[in-house]
Amino acid sequence: MKYNIKYRWQKRLLVLALAGFLSAHKGEVMPSFSAGEWIVADAAQNSLSKTEITISKGERSALTVKGSYKKVTWSVDDKKVATVTENGVVEGVSAGSTVVRAMVDKTEYKCRVTVEAPRLNQTKLTARVGNTYQLSVSGTERKVTYKSSDSSVVKVSSKGKLSFLKPGSAKVTATIGGMKLTCTVRVSTPSIVLPRMESGQKGAVDLSGKKYKGISFASSNPSVVSVDKNGNLQANAPGSAQITVKIADYEYVGQIKVGNSLLAAAKYGIYDGLAKQDEKIARKAHEVLELTVTDEMEEIEKIRAIHDYIVLNTAYDTTYTRFSIANTLFDGSAVCQGYAETMKLFLDVLGMKNQLIYGTSNGESHVWNLVYLEDAWYHLDVTWDDPVDQVTGKDMPGYVRHTYFMLKDEVMAKDHIWKHGDYPEASGGRYEDYVVKKQVEQFVEDGLFAQTQEEFVQLAVECALKEKYEVTILYAGDASAFGNLIQTTANALSRETGKSSEITSRTQQLGEYLQVTLEMKLY
Repeated sequence: MKYNIKYRWQKRLLVLALAGFLSAHKGEVMPSFSAGEWIVADAAQNSLSKTEITISKGERSALTVKGSYKKVTWSVDDKKVATVTENGVVEGVSAGSTVVRAMVDKTEYKCRVTVEAPRLNQTKLTARVGNTYQLSVSGTERKVTYKSSDSSVVKVSSKGKLSFLKPGSAKVTATIGGMKLTCTVRVSTPSIVLPRMESGQKGAVDLSGKKYKGISFASSNPSVVSVDKNGNLQANAPGSAQITVKIADYEYVGQIKVGNSLLAAAKYGIYDGLAKQDEKIARKAHEVLELTVTDEMEEIEKIRAIHDYIVLNTAYDTTYTRFSIANTLFDGSAVCQGYAETMKLFLDVLGMKNQLIYGTSNGESHVWNLVYLEDAWYHLDVTWDDPVDQVTGKDMPGYVRHTYFMLKDEVMAKDHIWKHGDYPEASGGRYEDYVVKKQVEQFVEDGLFAQTQEEFVQLAVECALKEKYEVTILYAGDASAFGNLIQTTANALSRETGKSSEITSRTQQLGEYLQVTLEMKLY
């Protein structure tokens, strides 16, 4: 028999196979072949390395044929989607799908090719420190991986979320298979400006109108400059402080030097940099505050303490030539403007919201104060609370009234006129009768409160017997019979001492009560 074997290695394979077959079937009848009959042994089955691939536009992928062959002829169904070289390298042209074919010894092999066109939602970004951005790739179903060229500037998560940590630039690369897409990121340096400040002023860190996520503020010396979580500044005292602004991994440190002012000097007793006259006023104002006000006092108590100091240490200027704070503090004499502006100075130093109010009283120009306390405005007329002797028209040293202390519009309007629309409404509140209550409490505590005529006479006589000849008693009885009350008191005093007595009196209304000051003489 004749065997037509095409290839050497196939011949060897056939011989070995026959030898094995004959050995296994020794003694059996073997099949016979006719003379001249051809036996063809097929080559091992050929195959493509891949039968389905996904690539991106511009991406390449090599296909190979496995097995034995003389030549491979490559072709593609749609060259608008992909191309293939004579060596089987497939390149994506545009999104779509097509088939790459390999012809081997008259046998065709196919590979389904899907071409994607991935794209980044951003290829250039200008970002702010502390902010974030979601980078994403569309046009692909394949896995996307991300990497930053400088993760200290731009950090990227596995999902493409960008975090901008400090000023600088970086490239973020999205990889899809063999394709790389790049987004260039520039993280700008924040514009941060710190204001110049004087003590007592408020301000803010200037961010040029920009907003930053995760921003924080801190002061190295809050007693000089404090800063809140929103960057609002408060200059508290002369000096300097470093303000630190932190945004993500970026840190800005700047210095604020707080200049001195009259208010700051009066409050803290630091006088550097002040003009001579301002320094003089500041020193005196600081001395007054040290004398009259303590940290433990409530605000209403502080207002009263300053009010009383001005009244006790100032006489109304009947020459109408003294108008200033300096006249009030150093000359001890001023018209209403001096009283009111001095009161305003102290309210400003104490940090209380207030303003001057201009109007008229008794047909003459007049100025007084408005003060804001616990959600309400109140009138405060220090001038009119400074008593004047009705006979001589002169100041009465040592006497203070509170008739015009913390009043609402309705009460103040009885003898004061002003343009209501130009000023906030003084609706009053809990402090309208504050002084009256406190004074009544004090009179009761001192044992100088008389409910009846008999109690009044008894208190007066007891004081005289203790050689206390000047006394003030709070009287709750009938004021219409007051004249008889003084005579009755004088008679009782004569009986008790056996001496002639003389009593002069001054009165003023204190709420519903009558405050009576007696001067008693014995002969």
